[in-house]
Amino acid sequence: MCFIILEALHSYFNIIPAITLNTSIPLISDIVDLPLSISFMTLGFSYFVNLQVLLSIWLFYLVIMARAVRGVEGYMRTVGLSQDQIDCLRQSFQE
Repeated sequence: MCFIILEALHSYFNIIPAITLNTSIPLISDIVDLPLSISFMTLGFSYFVNLQVLLSIWLFYLVIMARAVRGVEGYMRTVGLSQDQIDCLRQSFQE
């Protein structure tokens, strides 16, 4: 509730700083972003849930993100790019 009030005050008075509860980390040279956010419902859920269940939730999330990265390469192949062109793009992003 306090964050909502601070956000409303920030929209009227720029002196009050804005609080951001979400950000993203770019992966693979800005091809895929890993979104990170603070959710108070998730924090409350994780407080009461067993650690093994939380570990499996995190692992499934990371598997889904890895499949998204592979999906980007699969999309490039369906567009008509060859493996050499994909490798060339990957090297140009790494530089």
